[in-house]
Amino acid sequence: MALTLKDNTGEFVDVDEMLDRDFTPKELEKGLLCSDFDHSMIDRDFGFLLFLEKLSDPRFWTMSPSRFRRILLPHAYDELIMKALGESEDSPDGSNYYGIDSNDCRFLLNLRDDICELYGAAKDISGSGNSDFDIEDPLLNEFARKMAAFDKLLIKIDAVLMKQMDGRLLSRTRFFARKRKADVRTLTERAISRTVDDNLELAVHDENRGVIQ
Repeated sequence: MALTLKDNTGEFVDVDEMLDRDFTPKELEKGLLCSDFDHSMIDRDFGFLLFLEKLSDPRFWTMSPSRFRRILLPHAYDELIMKALGESEDSPDGSNYYGIDSNDCRFLLNLRDDICELYGAAKDISGSGNSDFDIEDPLLNEFARKMAAFDKLLIKIDAVLMKQMDGRLLSRTRFFARKRKADVRTLTERAISRTVDDNLELAVHDENRGVIQ
């Protein structure tokens, strides 16, 4: 099967033909080839698909609740968001130095607190050896739903925060902390084997209100 990709004009070109081409030194100096699995080897965004695979597996989440909280929103990011939120509240027009929407800041911090409460409760159930505890359970389901929302919002905010963090991005790979290569491989293989029909229904469940106040 011939492998193709889009060039800078939006047209599909044959990769083999491109690799065989004699580039001029000037072209090589400014050339950069980027590729990933998305919509080629798999149908969807592979990074997010793998993230959902982690979220749907209670056995993956073995870190302590305190360590999870530190990884979810590291201290340096927490400080910047709190500072941006403080500046917004002190400013007559709601602006802040970083240009982050104050509502996004509040929502992110509220989500963080909810997620950490759900994580602690889910870890207790998972640690009890309950083999029926999976993504269909309201507790794990809402944990996954709010983690996905947190991730989406953090990507938006990180586009601004990275200017204050020397260009560093807060990657989803932080949740692989202390995982073995074999664990990563197993998750990856499961994610790749999913089909477009494997849809997850993620929601916020009324029965979790007692957990997250």
